[in-house]
Amino acid sequence: MLKPAILFQTFTFVLLSALPVTAQGYATDKGSIRIGGSGNFSSSKSEGAENRTTILDLRPDVQYFVAPGLALGGELSLTRSSNGDASNTLVGIGPIASYYFGGAERTQPFVSARLGVSQATFGGDDLTQTSMRGAAGLLMLLSSSVGVSSELFYSYTRVEFAGTGDSNSNNFGLALGIAAFLF
Repeated sequence: MLKPAILFQTFTFVLLSALPVTAQGYATDKGSIRIGGSGNFSSSKSEGAENRTTILDLRPDVQYFVAPGLALGGELSLTRSSNGDASNTLVGIGPIASYYFGGAERTQPFVSARLGVSQATFGGDDLTQTSMRGAAGLLMLLSSSVGVSSELFYSYTRVEFAGTGDSNSNNFGLALGIAAFLF
């Protein structure tokens, strides 16, 4: 099986090499490219649990605007989680679609949807994680081509452990990000 990082690099290369040469008027105009990502951190402890669960999630992405405001692309997900002495790292890849409202405005609300598949080995067992994530947020352009974003997200995750069953989880959170636009 191909590693997720190789798939993401291949997808990015194909996307960038197939772009038409056009003049765009603003960051989220048709033909622009968004290179960026988001990250979030969480730490929780359940009542009666001995250890705290800590999660760091980074999601770099590349998107191409196929129409004004509408971007399609791919995302790499890097998730590190730990609980007591146990920890694991998940690496995944998946498609992303975003829509930005506001055209040439410096502040633009947006919505996005993402799918992802990740794989890892945890405690000697192979696991596969499939996730769906929806978000609504706000992009604030600091210049004509660089912006910061904040988004509220909901994700549904299904984890399948080889030979030992599976589990499902729901997660709500806040993610912060940065983006550069090529146009």
